[in-house]
Amino acid sequence: MKLKLYIASLLIGFGILSGCGSSENVSSGSTRTPEWTQSKPSDPFAYVGIGVARIQSDGSHLQTAKNAALSDLASEISVEISSTSLLHQMETNRQFREEFRAQTEINSYEDIEGFELTGSYEGKDYYWVQYKLDKAEYARIRAARKQSAVSRAVAFYNLAKEAARANEIQPSLSHAFSALSELKPYLNEPIRSEQVEGDFGIVLYSFVDSILGSIRVTPVQETVEIIRYDEPVHRSFYQVQDSRGQWLENIPVYIYYTGGFLRNTQTISESSGMVAFALPVADAETSFERVEADVNYVALAENATRDPLLRMMISRFPSKKALVRIEVRSPKVYISSSEYSGDEEMTSPPITQALRRFLLAQKFQIVNDQEQADMTVEIFAKSTMNGRQNEMYLTRLSGEIRIQDDMGRLQRSYPLDGFRGVQLSAELSSQDAYRRAIRELEDHEFRKLFLN
Repeated sequence: MKLKLYIASLLIGFGILSGCGSSENVSSGSTRTPEWTQSKPSDPFAYVGIGVARIQSDGSHLQTAKNAALSDLASEISVEISSTSLLHQMETNRQFREEFRAQTEINSYEDIEGFELTGSYEGKDYYWVQYKLDKAEYARIRAARKQSAVSRAVAFYNLAKEAARANEIQPSLSHAFSALSELKPYLNEPIRSEQVEGDFGIVLYSFVDSILGSIRVTPVQETVEIIRYDEPVHRSFYQVQDSRGQWLENIPVYIYYTGGFLRNTQTISESSGMVAFALPVADAETSFERVEADVNYVALAENATRDPLLRMMISRFPSKKALVRIEVRSPKVYISSSEYSGDEEMTSPPITQALRRFLLAQKFQIVNDQEQADMTVEIFAKSTMNGRQNEMYLTRLSGEIRIQDDMGRLQRSYPLDGFRGVQLSAELSSQDAYRRAIRELEDHEFRKLFLN
């Protein structure tokens, strides 16, 4: 299999304008056109590149022709993809293979030096230029660079293994990808080192694969019960571990919840490996939800390397989602009420009845045993005569609604003072005051007290 390495852009950077070669043959306006402008010569010992450009008054054709020649030279340089190389192993992933090839071609520009200008010709309308690159010299330079890269990669690999032994996943991956980055121009061919058994590129890839495969996101509990409308509690739902059960810190984790918007769907594991967050308030429409968590391989890749191609080795790692079932339970409410019309306690307390209707509509559960309740609602209300005006009876309401948690701590309250009743009798005036209070409670205050 052939992999062409297009190297023109780097070649241009080696000072070609000053003439890097030793045998420049220039013809200008000659009636005899050089044969190499008509038929590209073949040289078993050198790569040959020829470029041509239409002559421009500003002289830009000189650079244009040289660019084309170097690009043509680069197209002659081909390398075999070894069956024992990492690139051959990645052939099963078509998209990875194509992107790897494309980027390898770009990065391989750095491997080229020692080319020489061997001819140029200026005709009436066009300008030609020829470059050559000695094959033996190219191979020697590439081999020396490869050996230096392998030495640097071994040093990074040793750091990666040391970090892995200390359960420092992110530093280990960063060092491993630094090693892969050093070897990247040579991943199409066998890479050997006396300090590494087997092909070094494949060994590094397998090392990264083993590190990623060892990360586990596990539920602290497989089922978690939450109370509908309850304030969110910051709690640990997951723990990140390795395959031995050792917790791992600073691992990015992605979270998905079916029951609403999470403030942050991306977090990292804490020092104990725990992944803690708060769920949004559950509403009246749900009984079961689920939380899914997985290693955030994209973030892990971004932290490990800046190379977009090498990131693909992490970001496309198979997903291993961890599931927690969320059971949404209706809150249990105990109601204690005392409602008076004057000095007489009412047998059918209107505020209590309005509250019961509201709570049942919102799927609260009303209980008769206070010890079973998640919250206690205390209602005290009393209507008091406040005189007469123009034969109308005036009544004012006083009292308070108090909400306590299961520990008896006051959570919220609402004063009932300020509501007035005006009617033709004392009884109707009292009913009017209660009616005005209930209208305000049903329209606004019950929702504020129990749902917000």
